[in-house]
Amino acid sequence: MSKISEISSSLSIFKRATAVKNENSASSFASNPFGISFKGKALSMDAFVSSTKEQTPSFKENIQQKGKLFASAVVTNMTNFKNSFTEKLQPVINFGKKAKENISNLWNKMNSYEIKMPSFNFGSEGKINELTKLPVSELEEQLSSHIAALS
Repeated sequence: MSKISEISSSLSIFKRATAVKNENSASSFASNPFGISFKGKALSMDAFVSSTKEQTPSFKENIQQKGKLFASAVVTNMTNFKNSFTEKLQPVINFGKKAKENISNLWNKMNSYEIKMPSFNFGSEGKINELTKLPVSELEEQLSSHIAALS
């Protein structure tokens, strides 16, 4: 009896090790790209072996492929840099154009205004020399009369 129990126990261990798993949900080690859950018996490893071997590219082909990939990445990055640089530079250009337009408009408005200075027409230079000899009170009276005449 002891031999049978030893054999049956080793047989049960072998069955458990090689048994097909019964899974109620999708296996955690496999990806599920279709979103379908499979309930039932599933093998714990891939049972199918490809009969055709993949051809590995030669060293030269591998370098060429990587060179093309690198060149494509460089061109893409240069294009992206140009676009992002242009996008970041555009507000500065718009600001410069607006500032130039505002300064031009201000300059044109300033040129259109006439500034009139009051002219004190006292006659000839001899009269100005005479004014310098007059007392301040008389000059004040003459200035106030000219200002009153302008108003």
